[in-house]
Amino acid sequence: MLAIGVADFDAHPRLAYAPDLALTLSDELKQLGYVPQAVPEATRLTSEEVGSLVKRTLADGAAGDLTVIHLSTHGRGTDGDATVFALGSDGVAHADSSIAHWLTMCETADGPTTLFLLDLCDAGIAARLPWQGRLAATQRSWVIAACGPHERAYRGRFSQAVVNVLRALRTGELDIGPSVEHVPLRTVARAIRQEVNRLSRAANAIPQTVTASLVDLSSAAEPPFFRNPAYLPDQRVQLRASVDEGVLPFLDDLKEGLDARHFVERASGLGGLLEMGASIGCFSGRARELRRISPWLSGHGDAAPLYVVTGSPGSGKSALLGILVCAASTTLRSATQHIWNQVAQAPVTIDGLVAVHARQRGVEGIAASVIRQLGLPESLPVADLVTALRSRSAVLVVDALDEANDPARIMNELLLPLVEPGNPVRLLVGVRNYADFEPLFARATTVDLDRVEPQVLENDLFDYVQGLLRATPTYRGRHSVSAEFAGAVSAALAVPGQSGPFLVAGLYTRYFVTRAETDDTAAAAEIGGDVPRDLAGVLELDLALHRDNPWLRPVLTVLAHARGAGVPVSVLRRLAPVFGGPAGAPGAAEIREALHAGSFYIRQSVDSDHSNLYRLFHQGLADTLGAAEPFGERALDALLSSLGPADARDWDAAEPYLFRHLLEHAGDGAAVAELLSDPGLLLSERFTGGGPFGAIGGPAELAMAAARAGMPVLALRAAKLAGLRWRPRWVTGAMQQPATVSGPLVAGLTSVAISADGRRIAGIGAEGLHEWQWATEFAPDFVSREKLVAGRVVARPTGEGEVGIISERGLVVYEGAGRTFLLAIGVISQAVREPSGSYLCVGPSTIFRAHRSGRTEVLCRLAPESGSVRLGASEDSITALATRSGVGRVIDVLRSATNEFTIDDSISCIVLSDCGRYLMTGTANGEVAVNEVKNIDDWAPVKAVDTKLSAVAFLPDASGGAAGTVDGRIIAWRDSKVIIRCAPSKAAIVAISLSDGMRGVALDKTGVAYHFSERSPLAPPIDDAPGEVPVTSVEVDRDDDIFVSYSDGHISLMADGVESVLRYFRAPVDELRYTEVAGQGVVVARVGREGHFLAIGHDPVPISRLDFVDWWQPRDAEEDRILVGGRLVTVIGRANELLTLGQDDTQTEILGRHEGLTALRCVYCWGTAVVVSGGQDGVVRFWNLASRLLLETAFVGSPVRRILLHEDGKRILVLTMGELICFEGAG
Repeated sequence: MLAIGVADFDAHPRLAYAPDLALTLSDELKQLGYVPQAVPEATRLTSEEVGSLVKRTLADGAAGDLTVIHLSTHGRGTDGDATVFALGSDGVAHADSSIAHWLTMCETADGPTTLFLLDLCDAGIAARLPWQGRLAATQRSWVIAACGPHERAYRGRFSQAVVNVLRALRTGELDIGPSVEHVPLRTVARAIRQEVNRLSRAANAIPQTVTASLVDLSSAAEPPFFRNPAYLPDQRVQLRASVDEGVLPFLDDLKEGLDARHFVERASGLGGLLEMGASIGCFSGRARELRRISPWLSGHGDAAPLYVVTGSPGSGKSALLGILVCAASTTLRSATQHIWNQVAQAPVTIDGLVAVHARQRGVEGIAASVIRQLGLPESLPVADLVTALRSRSAVLVVDALDEANDPARIMNELLLPLVEPGNPVRLLVGVRNYADFEPLFARATTVDLDRVEPQVLENDLFDYVQGLLRATPTYRGRHSVSAEFAGAVSAALAVPGQSGPFLVAGLYTRYFVTRAETDDTAAAAEIGGDVPRDLAGVLELDLALHRDNPWLRPVLTVLAHARGAGVPVSVLRRLAPVFGGPAGAPGAAEIREALHAGSFYIRQSVDSDHSNLYRLFHQGLADTLGAAEPFGERALDALLSSLGPADARDWDAAEPYLFRHLLEHAGDGAAVAELLSDPGLLLSERFTGGGPFGAIGGPAELAMAAARAGMPVLALRAAKLAGLRWRPRWVTGAMQQPATVSGPLVAGLTSVAISADGRRIAGIGAEGLHEWQWATEFAPDFVSREKLVAGRVVARPTGEGEVGIISERGLVVYEGAGRTFLLAIGVISQAVREPSGSYLCVGPSTIFRAHRSGRTEVLCRLAPESGSVRLGASEDSITALATRSGVGRVIDVLRSATNEFTIDDSISCIVLSDCGRYLMTGTANGEVAVNEVKNIDDWAPVKAVDTKLSAVAFLPDASGGAAGTVDGRIIAWRDSKVIIRCAPSKAAIVAISLSDGMRGVALDKTGVAYHFSERSPLAPPIDDAPGEVPVTSVEVDRDDDIFVSYSDGHISLMADGVESVLRYFRAPVDELRYTEVAGQGVVVARVGREGHFLAIGHDPVPISRLDFVDWWQPRDAEEDRILVGGRLVTVIGRANELLTLGQDDTQTEILGRHEGLTALRCVYCWGTAVVVSGGQDGVVRFWNLASRLLLETAFVGSPVRRILLHEDGKRILVLTMGELICFEGAG
């Protein structure tokens, strides 16, 4: 471990704090187990000396070692962000002080895995070097930098934050769950970001953006730099924290709907009181209900498909369902036997039991949990899930339906269809008896826990309270005292109308045990008789015993407002002061003390980052505490306070909890609107709250989408984030395009494929490699043809343009711009790229992996004459489909297992999904069938077309597919719904490749490739409202007023995106033009087929007919003029090129190329002359006329028809096929 702080410099400001902070940080690392390297005590070190110390530290470490290197000094980035230099006192950018060089050494030399903590300006460059995301081997160098690229680091705040976080980690204040041995690096980096933000806010200083190496969230392992002090290898801890969808039907982690521990702990009555490490089951009573439900759940007796367990809060619904689920689960049955083996009757083990706790989950979340538990396709629609469950005669348990998000929708779309006559599932639901659920109760056999004879309820309560007391050392032997107390409590609560008797009894027993103990039976009976009748009363009694802990009530109140699985300690610390407590913010130790004091009421789970999450164990408690102190604006501000100022929030510092539940806490109205105008939130991959848009590719795309949606604030903030000089301000109209776009690309190809994101197409043929970029919702743009790149088959390209090509030499990887390298030599028939950059290849006798390093790894040997072999792969499996002479074989490559099946004569084409889990066949009579590879014999063909199918293909996520016919037609579908029907060719379609966004490319047997897609997902809906129908024309008059005409016949005056309708006409307005009539400026509209004209003034009433037929001629070819350096320059568009002409019209220069050029304008901005061009490609380009450089591009989504200037060029109006887009210069 190495920590360096340089204080004195020849030409840079002194960093007096650096040596002391480096020493303190070194001490913290030493206490975490690292051995420090010796560092000179001098405050001066040259750049070469700094580099030598780092290189020596790296050289001294062995492979498999871990080391940390911290630097606090000045930094200097380089042009193009190639590296950042750590500067010594001499300020020299020495070769040995290049941080990029250090990182490269880590990856190439056989040395230690290293974490660099860089407190210097421009440090973020080192965390975002281009090659870091393309490493095929395990990454061995990691960076947490004080600031982003081109940013400054201030006054050692980053180093101080690292010290604080390491100290918190060492003392357990980071509060990481006990199931993980090492703290995830991304969790440490987030904590450092939060601490830097806090320190900056406290000093009222300029913020800085902590930037860390990108961690692959799909990777199972992260570098183990820091051991978790709370780690417990205990079997019970590991079981409860690592619930697996393939083992346990109770899921407790991110993306899962069931909290396994909810059922385990609720089955214990009140969570199981721990003594000597063993959990004691305290469930009591409900014998009649268990004898009724257990046989039914096991498939015996009553044939009714639906049982509903209901009752008031605290009546024991969750405990009863927990007993049933624990006993029926194949995995939890043994682990929880001590809980259910004493009940009246438990169910038998049920294979494939599915259980979901619905609290604060929507229908999608519940469906996703069921899908994951059963191993079904993740994107399966709810309707298809219903079909799948009914076909399996599944057994499903859903608890807390009344606590779900939109429970009526869950009931109507998922639950009720499951129990329709035919082949219903066995469905057990726990829900309160509310009127909203009347349709469910009408079909169900109801078990009402509130409808129990008083004597039976009293006996059950007595047994329950006595069982709890027997589990405590204090009252285990005091049988008379326990009996008197239990008798008085049960008698008091077993009365008609009592709400939640078991919960109240349990909580009051907790109060009795923790108060001063007693041997007096009369006193015990008196205390028992004083039991409050509601949750609020018993809670107040217990809290009164903890007056010495001022943070207990605020913490419990925060937990009452917690959503989902609960909140982490970091959120608790920010929110607790809002709900009371002493002045000032609580420390982590105070919060943990409050959590310990209230542990009886609290349940704990683990978040995706392995932080502990806390929530109240019962919704009734949450309702009671939350109603007293609502979650208001102050709480929302506190929740967001760790992210910095509202106009520049650091979303990388946000806990996973915020991304999941922030919008729920914000409620409705202005707070949600403000959050959804934050581009950082919407663009974060971790944000799961939806928002007003679908998938967005980046801030520039978000800016355009926001302008289309009428959200100018979001549009401006996103444009600033993207660094745009021309920013979309407002949009009116709607894109004009057919539902399906298709057309030919090129002839002479032998293979073609599209990237998963739909933005790249690659094809190979006699003329070499062809590339297209599909940036708009119209036709793809041809990028290049590489004649020297030969081959016969292309793999699916990446979005960045990498293509694997199978040639006579072997597998060639094309990286763009003519760059290729030979990755594997020999005969190869198919290749599939893996996320790591390696390729899975099919050779003559083997399936092997070709690594980027050139190494090949044989995965499986093929039987002789295997025939045609196709590959599919997921994170944990590789599948091959081999077909030959009417026989198909599915090969599990990693396990060398084979499943053989017959290919019927009617099957004309067959394909394996990208993930390797599904097969699709097409038949001679136009039928398509999809099946799981593990269940090949169960085919269910569906009629697709009326002719022979010649090709089939899956979407990348297997949620749909496409089929091609022998007569050149294509049909494509998603989630069983047909999306595309087109007929691009007359020849048979022999190959199809699809992207996630339902873009596709097809090849016919003559070698012609065709593209096809559905309607743009970003196009606004078309209806009869003004501004939501296509724009047909635009004109600007001499007063700078904007007139816009629409296809429905209305004309409007636009003022900063606000529309004022001037007039409606019965026929569409074809075009607007500005002219002068009798010295008066008018805008003339051409309306209808007759060619008559109407002059429109600002006043919509006086309209006169004018005969301008002869005057109305087509506009001249696009050209414009502008003064450049006192010289008049003409810019014209010709043959897809922008040309400039001198004053004599003879001196011609090429400004740039714009495919399908349709419009251009010249404008002054930022003190220079700029040319704005638009084309059929749906792109607007901004060119610097003097330097001949392309400044910026904007994708507008459809062909550009016209460009106009507004407000002396401060704004630019772009008319496309149906939309008018206003761009505003940044000034």
